[in-house]
Amino acid sequence: MKKTIPRSDWNRFLKSFSLQHEGWLVDVESVSKGTSRSEARSIPLESVRAREDGSAGSIVVTAGESDDEPTRIAIDHPESLRVELNDGIEAGLEIEAASGTVTRICFVSPVAPESVDGLVI
Repeated sequence: MKKTIPRSDWNRFLKSFSLQHEGWLVDVESVSKGTSRSEARSIPLESVRAREDGSAGSIVVTAGESDDEPTRIAIDHPESLRVELNDGIEAGLEIEAASGTVTRICFVSPVAPESVDGLVI
């Protein structure tokens, strides 16, 4: 099930989402006009942040190993932000840009955050 996050809640939601899932392994892919492209595979999530720049802004996904330069993926002019829920557990995010491109951030092993008990997934 996908739940749409209202634009007015993006900053609050993404801050909470990033804090809750920092370090979790993610796959990131972009889908445009039926073509899928892998942006990152099984790397730790650092953050997902909304950035306003006076126009439509962007959402920036940052992930990677601490020893390496992080992977940054900017989604310009985001139109929609959806959280994917599997049995009430956050399994990832979908960000749709004005261009129609959908960026998917999927957890490699989604679990309920309260089940992790301090462990980083």
